[in-house]
Amino acid sequence: MELLSPAGNREALVAAIACGADAVYLGYTAFGARSYAGNFDADGHERGKKIYVTVNTLVKQCELDDLRDVLDLLSDVRVDAVLVQDMGVARIIQQSYPHLVLHASTQMTINNAQGARLMKDMGFS
Repeated sequence: MELLSPAGNREALVAAIACGADAVYLGYTAFGARSYAGNFDADGHERGKKIYVTVNTLVKQCELDDLRDVLDLLSDVRVDAVLVQDMGVARIIQQSYPHLVLHASTQMTINNAQGARLMKDMGFS
């Protein structure tokens, strides 16, 4: 079992880990559905716990270069998973970043076992 906690800013991240979270999910400044939250940028993050990062907005064609820059960074810092909503983003990750683990964002509204099985069959963890 994994105790997963959201971390909307650095203080929440520190508190979640201090209170025993095994993993945290956080938004990156770009392409996160909660862009109003404190979120995180390329300045680094705590290690020793699992870090899942949301890239869970619908991405426009004109944003693909910026998306790839974000995915390059997440790949370089070796996040434990990326939470996505956009199936096009999932496809880019599967083709260009196959080592990044995919998680389905709640933004996908997967709400039953059939949907969960479909996501698993499509390569999501």
